[in-house]
Amino acid sequence: MSLADYHLVFIHGYTSSSNGDWYPAMSSLLDERHISYAVPDLPGGDRPRASEWLTRIHKEVSAAPKPVILVGQSLGTRAMMLYLHEHPEVKVAAAVLIATFNNDVVANKYKRGEGYANFWEYQVDTDQLRRQAERWLILHARDDKNIHYGQAKDIARQLGANLK
Repeated sequence: MSLADYHLVFIHGYTSSSNGDWYPAMSSLLDERHISYAVPDLPGGDRPRASEWLTRIHKEVSAAPKPVILVGQSLGTRAMMLYLHEHPEVKVAAAVLIATFNNDVVANKYKRGEGYANFWEYQVDTDQLRRQAERWLILHARDDKNIHYGQAKDIARQLGANLK
């Protein structure tokens, strides 16, 4: 199977959008290759609400015309994990976490003050999540200044993910 056999759903990070970061360049490349994808603009700006993000992600996944690959970046990685946790019936072909957080609610809850504390009200069941994706991949820079590489190592171990 090739990437064209899947529908990619991108979950952006804190205060980003479909027009921020690397999403416009990536969208152009996927358009050129006729690959199905969505980069929903998640609401809330610098005060996002997890429940609103999960509703929007569910809408995208439910409407997907092909098997889904979820791709989360930064806060989007936590939203992805929360979404799968809240929807144990959802199975995806792959889950890709870019610059990811781990599952430590104490360490991460107030990382942005109250900015996204409601994303860490509870730990997700990583055993459940592991079964919901055929494959887990984590991409994380060792010198990431915002999210320590140790968080990626921790969640990769819990999810049985490949860490690059």
